[in-house]
Amino acid sequence: MSGEDVAGVNSWLALAVSGRTQHGGNDGYSDVPEASYRWDSTVPNHGSVHVGHRIVIWNKLSVLGMSVIDSIATQEATKLLKKCPKCNLAGIKARTSKQPLYKCYKCGWEFNKPFVKKVQVLQYESHYAAGWIDLKGVLLGPQLRSLCRSSDDQHSFRPLVWPAFIKALNDKGYRVEIDMLVKTESLIKGGHKNRLVRVRVGQGQFRQKLLDQFGSVCAFTGKAPREALEACHLYSYAKDAAHHDDGGLLIRRDLHTMFDLGMIAVNPASKEISISEELADYAHYQDLEGTELKVVLSKRHLKWLEKHWAEHRKPN
Repeated sequence: MSGEDVAGVNSWLALAVSGRTQHGGNDGYSDVPEASYRWDSTVPNHGSVHVGHRIVIWNKLSVLGMSVIDSIATQEATKLLKKCPKCNLAGIKARTSKQPLYKCYKCGWEFNKPFVKKVQVLQYESHYAAGWIDLKGVLLGPQLRSLCRSSDDQHSFRPLVWPAFIKALNDKGYRVEIDMLVKTESLIKGGHKNRLVRVRVGQGQFRQKLLDQFGSVCAFTGKAPREALEACHLYSYAKDAAHHDDGGLLIRRDLHTMFDLGMIAVNPASKEISISEELADYAHYQDLEGTELKVVLSKRHLKWLEKHWAEHRKPN
């Protein structure tokens, strides 16, 4: 994992409002909360977030999920910043039903035409889909605010008190999710982040092809709602950069994460599921030990599973 920033922070609470079009006098960012988070150099703490840092995403109402950042891309860009023509601050927002169109929430001034300034910024795009753990609604907004270093902090990136956050999840019975995050951290720290599967171009078509082939069925547990199923590559897409025929299965979201991390594997000889010792304390996962897959595998499926098995299971 990369080192902590100068303030000793390596855990962040990041605000992502799905579909937002305005934020702090600008037109906002296009976030995919379970995969990537974007910001720029006008955002406080913009340069303090690094690969290997933990990121917890929320939407003001509740937590959405958590992960570990495995890459951050940057690029120069021009940004349009809208300001109040009276106080010259960016706390403005266009209204949908009232006139004048804009109101400044800093000084109270109402107006139709904002002052627009072009600024050069450095844009950041972080990626963390590989280790994403869904926590929708587990912790509510007020509690999340209280778990930050400053409960009054209004920034998009807020330093998070990690031990307090972990205790809050433990109190809700989410220990296995914490264990999975720790495993992801260890892989990134060890320089093996390319093993992890990320959101990628063509993923939607790949998933639809698997749905057409297998129906709404988790390969490990059987019939499941489509919304709970993810397209799981049986190989490292980061290395191959291709969607191979018979190279994937539909797997329930939590099981997909653990398969990527090697906590779940499939014995290619017996076609039975193998659960690692790291999940020994969780009966609902241990119940899968030794069970057969719920779909018919092709020879190509088995070849990919053989490679996964060799990587994550020691020879008998």
